[in-house]
Amino acid sequence: SCHASLDPLGFALERFDAIGRAREGEVDDRGELPGGVVLEGPLGLSEALARDPRFVYHLARTLATWCRSAVLDASAREDLGVLVQELGPDPSLRALLESILGQALLPRR
Repeated sequence: SCHASLDPLGFALERFDAIGRAREGEVDDRGELPGGVVLEGPLGLSEALARDPRFVYHLARTLATWCRSAVLDASAREDLGVLVQELGPDPSLRALLESILGQALLPRR
């Protein structure tokens, strides 16, 4: 059952090998997510992620967790949710990183 949601993501990136080089010849890079969203290649995957409102929050949570080298507690996750809401639906990566760093989500050293 986990492959039903993961395989389409991999199929969309089938145009590339394990280290990111473009594959030669014909490549079937089309996949369909369980909800019916069709992904056609890397651009289709990018467009699907851009339309999903959960993507920015999960990216922000991953970045904040990585920056802290620790799992975010409930308070930090709540602050992060507010931060993402304030940035709007299509923030730049720079704006996202600057906001994460500016919101004191990182431990003081």
